[in-house]
Amino acid sequence: MGQHFSKPNPRPRTAKALCRAVVGLIASAGAFFAFGMTPLASAPSANADPLTDLIDVLIEPAIAASSGISPAEFLDPSILDTALSELATPAGWETAVTDFSSLGTLGTADAGSAATAANPSDTWLHGLEQDWINSPLGQQVDSPLNAWFAQADPSAVSADDPSAGACGLICNGANGLPGTGENGQGGGLLLGDGGAGGSAAPGSGEAGGNGGDSGLLGIAGPGGAGGSSATGDGGAGGAGGNSGDAFGGYGGDGGAGGMSTAPGGVGGAGGHGGNGGLLSSHGGAGGTGGRSILGNGGAGGAGGTGGWLSGILGISGGNGGAGGFSDAGTGGVGGAGGNGALIFGPAGNGGAGGFGEISGGAGGAGGNEMLAGNGGDGGPGGASDAGTGGVGGAGGNAGTLIGAGGSGGDGGSGATAGGNGGAGGTGGFIDNGGGAGGAGGSSSMGTGGAGGPGGNAGPIGPGGPGGAGGSSATGDGGAGGQGGNVGLIVGTGGTGGEGGNGAVAGGNGGPGGNGAPFIGVGGNGGNAGLGATPGTPGLGGAGGLLGYPGNNGLA
Repeated sequence: MGQHFSKPNPRPRTAKALCRAVVGLIASAGAFFAFGMTPLASAPSANADPLTDLIDVLIEPAIAASSGISPAEFLDPSILDTALSELATPAGWETAVTDFSSLGTLGTADAGSAATAANPSDTWLHGLEQDWINSPLGQQVDSPLNAWFAQADPSAVSADDPSAGACGLICNGANGLPGTGENGQGGGLLLGDGGAGGSAAPGSGEAGGNGGDSGLLGIAGPGGAGGSSATGDGGAGGAGGNSGDAFGGYGGDGGAGGMSTAPGGVGGAGGHGGNGGLLSSHGGAGGTGGRSILGNGGAGGAGGTGGWLSGILGISGGNGGAGGFSDAGTGGVGGAGGNGALIFGPAGNGGAGGFGEISGGAGGAGGNEMLAGNGGDGGPGGASDAGTGGVGGAGGNAGTLIGAGGSGGDGGSGATAGGNGGAGGTGGFIDNGGGAGGAGGSSSMGTGGAGGPGGNAGPIGPGGPGGAGGSSATGDGGAGGQGGNVGLIVGTGGTGGEGGNGAVAGGNGGPGGNGAPFIGVGGNGGNAGLGATPGTPGLGGAGGLLGYPGNNGLA
């Protein structure tokens, strides 16, 4: 660069340093994205400090390059113009890139450390990304890059439909306009958030726009709300965008379904949540189902799937959306929880069933886990003022290797009958065992709902307890759920659920689950419900070869 600047002038030296700082930022970002694309063949060492590794890899090169530059000089247009003109020449790039040649020596272990370090700081990274995109310097650097990208790959950025692809390389996708149902535009392929889907026009009954996908670093856009309708069904909510973030992205939430006021009209379904990215990512939540005044409520949207290693720090599959409210019919079904990550990610919980005048909506099932992690809880069933309560959603199954099954959702209360509780999810090979069964819903004029059965455990672990039966103010109490059984090696069977109390007859206690055949103790039976005619106690579960049976419940 010395051939372009005379030594007596102090500003070119500052421009030279600023030039190096810009290249440092680009090189650091390049290393960041390279890590996301590099197979994690070897795990980082046990004593590695992830945050330190992240700073070493991504931040220090840019800091070193910008040494000697005051913050005010970054804002000096003459210095910035000189630095950018330097970058327009091959010689200027050669000198600057030489200063950052050490980035090429980073190994696979460093890539793994940087990826892991991004997990607890996804919010911080997203803040850095947005600060850069919205800064004057970022806009001057990014605009030419995005223009070049549009010319180099026109198919990735559609001029006829801007929402069909990415907005460029480094940019935030445009939001769909409200009232149009437009899809949100995808974020930049490298950096940028996806745009939000536009809501549908009120009264149109049309679907909301889908959220835009995010790039390698960013958050996907939420779906737009569906339009209401006075002549038919409400519009469906738009789906949330998917995350392309390799480190800490989030799938967009699904949009809410539109309301229907037409006779027999159904509320719009909630949009599905977007899927998470590769590593520490979170699936988007499903949208809420639309309300219906003279028909059935809309179904809640399913939650999005978590990332590949998404649950290391408690991030998970997205929760299902709640079912829509119904003033004259059946409440909407709750959306299913999103499945968890391949490794360590808890699954999302199912959405609650909507209230329904005739019958409550069923709760959504909890999401399942794949290898290691807990299943999601089932959503509770919706209540009903004049009919039957909704059934609770089933708990999701745990990972095959380790994890606890999700709890079943409670049944909704109902005038003529309470809803049954959901079944608990199955446990993994080892851990906290099967999930608890959901409690049965109460009833004001009929029979209480039955408790859900507890989830079975794997070869090692306890069975889940059965849910309690629902009570009844004027009729019979509901039966308690059966305790979960245990697999082959060692574990205690789940306790049977207690029978619900009833004005006429008490509910029967649930039987206890069987212990492990080898070393196992049977679960105790559930106690009988009270009533003019008491219920029957539940029997204790069988014990194993080196164990004993459970006790019977009490009358």
